Order: sequence, then C-alpha cells, then structure tokens
Amino acid sequence: MSPPLTVRLHELITTGDFGGLRPGMTRMAAHEQLGDPDDFGGMGTRDMMTAGFWRYGVMELHFYEDDTVWMLYTDHIGQHCESAALSVDDWILGPETTLQDVLEPLLSLQLPLTIDHTTDLILLTVRKTSVKMTFAIVPDQPTLTARFSSIQPT
Repeated sequence: MSPPLTVRLHELITTGDFGGLRPGMTRMAAHEQLGDPDDFGGMGTRDMMTAGFWRYGVMELHFYEDDTVWMLYTDHIGQHCESAALSVDDWILGPETTLQDVLEPLLSLQLPLTIDHTTDLILLTVRKTSVKMTFAIVPDQPTLTARFSSIQPT
C-alpha cells in the first residue's frame, strides 16, 4: 500500500493546493488517487460508488449525482481520525482555535480576506484561493470569541 496523501492546511489556505484533489474531479479519479474511503454515506445508499460523500479520516469528498466532486470539507480538524489514504497537517487549526488565532498569521502573509457573519457564525474567505473557514461564535463571552468550525476549499 502506498503512503497516505498528506494535505497541508497551510498550503491549502495559501495556495489552494489540496494534494491534487479538487472540485470537479470525477469519483473514479478520486478513487484512483485515494482508494476506498474509510466511510461513506448520504443519498440513502449503502453502495460506495453511489454514496453522496466519502470520508477519509477527517476529510470528506461530496459528490453531485453525476459523480463529480462538488465539495471538499471537514469539520473535524484536530480530531485524530486515522486514515490509511489521507493525513492532514492541521497547521494552526484545531477545535480550540479562535478567529483571532487565525487572523494574525493570515494577515502577516498578506492574504486578502473577506469576513462575513450571521448571528452565530463568522465566515472567513481567503480571496486568493477561495478557501472558506467557518467559526462558531461562542455565546456569553465578554469579547467576541469565535472557535474554528470547518474548512472548505472551493
């Protein structure tokens, strides 16, 4: 068995590189690169080749009905879910990471950012790469505190 594909979140956020995985690729191309997923589900199926998503450790690949990847996603950064096919270098992200923890290094890299919010979420988009990170606003804090929730390359 070949060594796992390593996805480095620093590279993903700054360059958009997700180890060759990308939206628009076919299910078969993803399977050739990663092999069988650790888990799969969605669309009410028990068949891996028609499932709505595949999970490799903490990362998910979501598929359109035409078998192309439409989203790469995780909301499990910092949770060490082992995968023989894929490993993730979390860089500065983890379940306790706050928006402030992320802004400083991203601003020091001079990456253009967009910040949007709702009443309970903050969406940080790196404009150069279109990578989206969500942060859940922690209620009842004396200052705005938003904890890392998910990352999605587009």
